[in-house]
Amino acid sequence: MMHSSAELEVTISQLETRNRVLTEKNTQLETRADEVRAQCAESWQGKVDALQREIDDMKKTHEEQMHQLYAKSVHFFLF
Repeated sequence: MMHSSAELEVTISQLETRNRVLTEKNTQLETRADEVRAQCAESWQGKVDALQREIDDMKKTHEEQMHQLYAKSVHFFLF
């Protein structure tokens, strides 16, 4: 089937337009993906930081309890 030059030009123009639309949409999606990745990284970092603080607090509490226990033991043996 033969296509006229005018038909081919219209088809090419439509394809170029479609390509521009898809390229723009792809750019928007890439930008959004970058935003989501950044939000996820920030969220996870917040969770990691909170857990690290919790671990540090537990270590401090444990250390304080061990000192108290040691002090009670020493007091018990001395008196």
